[in-house]
Formats: sequence, C-alpha cells, structure tokens
Amino acid sequence: MATSTISKVAVAAGAVVIAGAALYVLSSGESPIEVGDGSVTIQYPYGVDKHSNQEVEASKFLHSIKEIRVLNYADESEVQRIDVKKRAWTLTSNVTPQVNFSPGTIVLGNGLVGTCTSNAGWNGSASQFTCVPDNAAQFTPATLTFTDGDCPVPGTPKGTKTCAIACPTGKCKLRFIYNRSF
Repeated sequence: MATSTISKVAVAAGAVVIAGAALYVLSSGESPIEVGDGSVTIQYPYGVDKHSNQEVEASKFLHSIKEIRVLNYADESEVQRIDVKKRAWTLTSNVTPQVNFSPGTIVLGNGLVGTCTSNAGWNGSASQFTCVPDNAAQFTPATLTFTDGDCPVPGTPKGTKTCAIACPTGKCKLRFIYNRSF
C-alpha cells in the first residue's frame, strides 16, 4: 500500500515538472523574427520553414505576431512601432513588388509568411533565407495594408488602410514581435 501511494506521488510530481517545463519552453526565448534590407533576408533562430521555392515561414507554436518594429538598418535605432495583433495585413515592397510578407496560420497562433516570386526564389537554410529580387533592389520602402480596418499608426487619417514603412537612412530592418496566443 505504501508503494502505491509513493508511486502516485511520484507520478503527480513528474506531471508537475513536465507541465512546468512545457510552460517555460512556451514562454522563453522570445527572439523576434527579423527581415533585413539589401537582398531581402528573413531570419529567426528557431528556424524558417521553406514551403516552396517561392514561400518560407517563420513561426513559434502557440504564439502570434503582435507588433512590427521598424529600425534603421545601420544603427538599429527605432523608427516606429505598429500594432498588428489580431489584424489581417500584408506588407509589400514598393521597390521590389516580387516580395511580400503576411501572417500565416499555425495551430492557435500565426507565423510570418514570406513570398518571393523572383527567378531565384528563396535561398538559404535553417534559420535564414534570402530572396534576391530580379532587379536587385531592397525591401523598403514598403506599404503595410490592412484588410480589416484602418492603419493603426498615430496621425494616419481615418479611413486609410495603408501605412508607409520607411527609414530616414533609406534602409530598414523589421522586427516582428510576438506573444503567446492564449
């Protein structure tokens, strides 16, 4: 009888440890997904999945993109923050229309899907892929278009569904920040 009680306590303790470890894994490592100018590069330390030559996706299980941070490429100073949590949007390059990004759907969250329709498509592996556009242009300036409402950037006139993405230096880095979906 004592062995049965000890076994039950051990199983319960093991379940608590496993649940705690799972919660830690789901909440830790909040590395952002980054898109850089030059040749358009998407990088994410937890991996980028290549669905086809034209499509890649970076995602984290049970997490959703909540914000896009626009940074100057050279010194990473912040230019603007855009709230995209639970919004429907597409980010399209103004100089390289062959490249765009939008939220992808995963179980209980979303990732970042990158589309590259240049002849070369996406090249890379593991945590970093690059799209070299046919015209060798960079990604920004770009347009962020919302299909479910107005652009949330302060000062944008009501009824405007697009936001301009640009940096004073002419080159940007975009950080896609996410949080847990629940």
